[in-house]
Amino acid sequence: MLKYIDKLDSLRLKQNNGVYEPNETELVKRLLKPDHIFVDVGAHIGYYTDIAAGIITDGYIYAFEPWPENFELLKKNANWDNVLLHNYAIADKCTGISKGLMYGNKKNTGDHRSFKTKGENRESIEVKFTPLDYAVSVDRIDFLKIDTQGFEIEVLKSGREIINHSPDINILIEYCPELLKLAGYSSSELIGLIINMGFNIYVHTKRGWLYANSETFLIKHTGHVNLFCSRSRHEKIKWSK
Repeated sequence: MLKYIDKLDSLRLKQNNGVYEPNETELVKRLLKPDHIFVDVGAHIGYYTDIAAGIITDGYIYAFEPWPENFELLKKNANWDNVLLHNYAIADKCTGISKGLMYGNKKNTGDHRSFKTKGENRESIEVKFTPLDYAVSVDRIDFLKIDTQGFEIEVLKSGREIINHSPDINILIEYCPELLKLAGYSSSELIGLIINMGFNIYVHTKRGWLYANSETFLIKHTGHVNLFCSRSRHEKIKWSK
């Protein structure tokens, strides 16, 4: 379990023996190799960053977390020589490093958003925004994890170049139609973008990780779920708890 946890324990690590998203955790552990480049966008307090740092010995981990309190815990939890920490949000609609507002959730430190939510009275602070292509100075990414509360399309678009130059990249990305809509996007936009970038999409069910094409996925899965995206077609993925 992470040594430093936020006061709210928003990931519920204490009640789940230090494990968050067990199936996704197992997936990441199975796919990462010692020489990989792992990029964690929306790193929060460092759960996946810490897992990656425990596996990757000859590569690097880039972790991006814009919210100040989360970032302080991330620094404490990710005190590894090969972890590069950045106090930025990732967005496509900016050049270089720019400033913008982020909106916090006092009841859930994992639900800070890069857009204003109508009808909610959220604390707003100024943070730094940057495109992924600008922020990551490597020639490839092996694994990209994205959890940005509805801003996932912005992250993917901002990393077009590095993603296109990473033929073997795997992506674990949050999918929540409600948050996408609040951010000004739609679920079909995200699914379409992922497919157009050359990925196959998999979703975890009671039967394990299953291939999900755009039509059936959009019809059957309207709630919050994580998508595993790979340019390889896997008939069956057994990496589950």
